[in-house]
Amino acid sequence: MKRQSLIWLLVMSALLQDDSFSSMAALSPDGKKVAFALVREGADLSQQDLMFELWLSNADGTQKRRLKSYLGFPQGIQWSPDGRRILTSTGSLIRSRFGDKLYGHAGTPIVRDREWFLSPETGEEARLVLPQDLDAWPVELSPDGTRLAFGARRESEQKYELGVWVFDLKSGQPKKVFDGGIVSAPAWSPDSKRIAFGTGEGYVKDYPIKIVDVQSGETLDLGILGSGIEWSPDGKAIAFTGDVQKGIAWYGGVPMNGSLWIYEFDDKQLKQISHPGEVEQSDKGWKTSGALRPKWSADSNRVAYMYMVSSRAGDETQETEDLWVSNRDGTGLKLVRSGVVVDRMKETIRSFTWDATGQALLVARGEGLFRLDVETSKEQPMASFTQEECKLTPGEHEHTKKALQSLDTMFTQYVKGLDFLEWNNMQDGRASMQGAIAALESVPEQFPQSGISKADVEDYIAEFQKLAEMTKGVNEERVCKGHLGFIGSLLIGFQRDHNGESPEGLKALIEWSLPKSWHINRVTSDNVKLVRWSVHCPSDERPAETVSYRYDKPAKDAPSETVIAACERHKGKLLMLVKVKEGFKVLERKAAMDSRPAIVEPKRRSRP
Repeated sequence: MKRQSLIWLLVMSALLQDDSFSSMAALSPDGKKVAFALVREGADLSQQDLMFELWLSNADGTQKRRLKSYLGFPQGIQWSPDGRRILTSTGSLIRSRFGDKLYGHAGTPIVRDREWFLSPETGEEARLVLPQDLDAWPVELSPDGTRLAFGARRESEQKYELGVWVFDLKSGQPKKVFDGGIVSAPAWSPDSKRIAFGTGEGYVKDYPIKIVDVQSGETLDLGILGSGIEWSPDGKAIAFTGDVQKGIAWYGGVPMNGSLWIYEFDDKQLKQISHPGEVEQSDKGWKTSGALRPKWSADSNRVAYMYMVSSRAGDETQETEDLWVSNRDGTGLKLVRSGVVVDRMKETIRSFTWDATGQALLVARGEGLFRLDVETSKEQPMASFTQEECKLTPGEHEHTKKALQSLDTMFTQYVKGLDFLEWNNMQDGRASMQGAIAALESVPEQFPQSGISKADVEDYIAEFQKLAEMTKGVNEERVCKGHLGFIGSLLIGFQRDHNGESPEGLKALIEWSLPKSWHINRVTSDNVKLVRWSVHCPSDERPAETVSYRYDKPAKDAPSETVIAACERHKGKLLMLVKVKEGFKVLERKAAMDSRPAIVEPKRRSRP
């Protein structure tokens, strides 16, 4: 049977997160300095996602110096308004595997993302610790530099809560200003009094745009759909991606197949700026295109945006990134740069913004910062971010090289440990986790000139230690939760492939998924043994392919909080897969809802 690609929608958002939400290169407020992230190429692809360096140079590329190294991958760089601090967001290493290669992205984070404030002058660093019960992402600094806005989730045994919070940097106190989920970054108004965002739980097609007054909490519903919002500098309009064709692919939380729109607050007028988004799908491949990432000029008269085309035919994937500029009223639409991305490390546009003159875009692309004249489309290099240009001392170079090797050992041991624990092999799982701890501890101790400090690794070591010290019962519960979450991901794909209908049983869901091509966290569709294991609780002593979980087929219009699948094998705990607005979440309750036994789906008789 020919393998199909109908479930690629489950993983596209993870594969297209390179840009994230803030700049990978950021110009200082006075335009004189540029801070940028450098990911050094290691021995193989897995090392490229394990650490990065934050560098500072003059805007013309002179006087480069490394400020700090971080464990993880760059999520964003933001300057404070006075230029005295740089906010760096570091994405957590993520447990993931594509075939035989390990990657530090596209999957489930090992620990939470982290934020750091750094002085560009002294190098003094302070970690920003957000409330432990809030899993915050993404984080956006207000224009006045006093607060952070972010979407977050808060989970407990009895409740799953999504919302938008504002965090006061002076008092250290969070304030919830909206109840509900967001996927892309909240956008601050220029006066730092309001935030705008598209609301939605999970990766969906349509996001109602809301505006919240951060002081009063008053919410304004604009009655329009969109996400990836950018507020105009004069505060009188927003630009965003809307009119999404299908919710099947996302870039930084923004649907990739929408068009760019501008909404004017004064006259409540809505204007389409870009060409419409498009989606094509077949058994041979797919193609999706759309406009996203708007950037306003300083005078609010023009907006620039990216129109991205991504396609796959057989085993060949191609991406095109075009930059367009339009007047605010929709006239003067002009293509200023077009480029096919061949080498993602070198050619992907990480960020772009207008310069102070409003005559050019500053484009951070792979290996440097470039000035793109929007009238002539001529591009001039400003600063190079290559490894050759960003030279280290011999000691720093040697320590960085060895640190990368240790981090690669750490990550390999960690993923091996997860594999052992998945199958309840506690002895080998614990040994692998201890190996990961030893490799990680060696980095700041033996290779301090790499720039990785003890503070960088302590969260990971604590997580590995927790896994190494787990009892068998705790591990079984952890794996069971993972199985239920995995089932929820497959159900999303099944429902989209069957006009909202759900499968009759869990075995039917698994059999539907196996001929297709997909990747969910650490599981790929060609790992048949592991996929079939996903309907089995590890505490169930029956054969591994036995369905352990109670399953109640949900109706098309099933309300939120409907229990879809459940397992009662964990000492009075009921682990549940529960329907939420746009997907499924795993919760646990101390008291079982009922005492119905697990369903064992009978084998179908074959015809004579």
